[in-house]
Amino acid sequence: MKDYKYDYSRKSFKTIEKDGITKYYLRVNREYIEVSEDVFKVCRSSYDKARHTYQMEVAKSVLYFEDIDLATFFVSIQQKSILDEIIIHDLYRRVIEIIDEFDELNRTIFHLSFIEKKSTRDIGVELGMSHAGVIYRLKKIRKILREKLSNYLPFNE
Repeated sequence: MKDYKYDYSRKSFKTIEKDGITKYYLRVNREYIEVSEDVFKVCRSSYDKARHTYQMEVAKSVLYFEDIDLATFFVSIQQKSILDEIIIHDLYRRVIEIIDEFDELNRTIFHLSFIEKKSTRDIGVELGMSHAGVIYRLKKIRKILREKLSNYLPFNE
C-alpha cells in the first residue's frame, strides 16, 4: 500500500465570513495566513484530489482483481513449490466458498466487475441500479472478502 503524505490536512483550510466578505486562510507552521480565493481553491483542490485518490486506492486495495488468474489465483510466481500450490488451491477454494455465500445480486455484481471487468456504470445500466448503488455493493463485497480472507492474506503489510 502506498504511504500518502499530505502537505495539508482538513484543519489546514479555514474560511471566515464577516459582513458579507469571505476571507480565506491556509495553515502554515501552526499559524493561519490569509490568502487569495484563487490560492485557497487551488490548494484545497489539490488536497481533495490527493485525498480522493487515497480513498479510491484503499477501496480497491482489498484485492486487485485484474491480477487474478484462476490458474494461479493471487500468485504470479513462475515456479511454485508444492506448498505454494496447496496454499493457492486452499485460498481459491475459500474465495469460491465466500462468493457462494453472497446473495444473487452480489454474486452477479462480483462476476460482472471482477470477472468480466465491466465498469460500475455499465453494471448499473445492465442491472437497472444506480451507479452509487453498485459502488456501495462493491465496497460491501470487498469488505466481506477482506474480513473472511484476513487469516489467509497479510492485507496490512
